[in-house]
This record gives sequence, structure tokens and C-alpha cells, in this order.
Amino acid sequence: MKHIWSILCQTSIRDQDTNRTSIINAMDSIGFIVDRAKLEAKKNIPANLEIVSLWDNDKKRVKEFLVRVDLIDSQKKVLISSELPVARPNNKHISSEARSVTTRMSINLLPLTTAGQYLFKVSQKYPEDKKFNTVAELPLEIKIKYQADIKK
Repeated sequence: MKHIWSILCQTSIRDQDTNRTSIINAMDSIGFIVDRAKLEAKKNIPANLEIVSLWDNDKKRVKEFLVRVDLIDSQKKVLISSELPVARPNNKHISSEARSVTTRMSINLLPLTTAGQYLFKVSQKYPEDKKFNTVAELPLEIKIKYQADIKK
């Protein structure tokens, strides 16, 4: 499968009948207002995000592969790494001529270390590969305001 594009958004909606995906609130930055003590204790902030990717299977030879998404902070530390197995649909309702596959990976909690530039790195690996190959890097600027600073 050839990676065509990936996008970071709040959510997406997939229409089963038309096979179209609607991207809701694409983003490259996000801001949070948090309690300093709670952030230092938990280091996780609730954030409903999705990474949506389109893959093209023009040769129709690839039946499955792995997608990995790493979240990297501004100090180049990998905070989370998640893998998603992807199999080409084998469904009688989907045309055998369908070449593309759309993947969606949800992120419900962001483990934050500090404000600054974060990076979602999207990689793929075929069953015969030994390592993942990076296909996209999606920047996300994290802005943090502390509740105590706002009240002043």
C-alpha cells in the first residue's frame, strides 16, 4: 500500500454507502487550560484526536500491513507508540476494484511533558519488512495555560 496522505483532526465521519470520509476540525495546534498540580501529577490531558490516513493499493497485491503512530515531544522523546494492523477489506459489499483503504487512529489522552512542538510520526511495515518506514510527520503545537495564571 502506498501512503497518500495523513491528517490530524478532532474527528472524522465515514460514509459507508459512498466510502467518503469527512474530516472535522483539522489541526496543527491545540491549547489547554489546566491545573498545574494535576498536570504534574498525571501528565495526561484528555484530548479527542484522530489521525486519518489514505492508502492506495494500485497493484492490489498488498493484503495486510501495520501502521504505527509515535508521539514525540519537543525533546525528541517518544511518549506513546501505537500499532494498528490493516487488512484490505474482503467484503462482498465493497467493489473488488476498490483500490484505497482509509485508516483512523483515535487518541484520547495526550501524555504531555511541556508546551511546545510535538510530532506524530506515521510509519508502515509490511509483513516481510524488518522495520517500520516513516511515511508522514504531523506537527502539533501544544499550548498550555495554567488556571492560576489566568485568575491573576
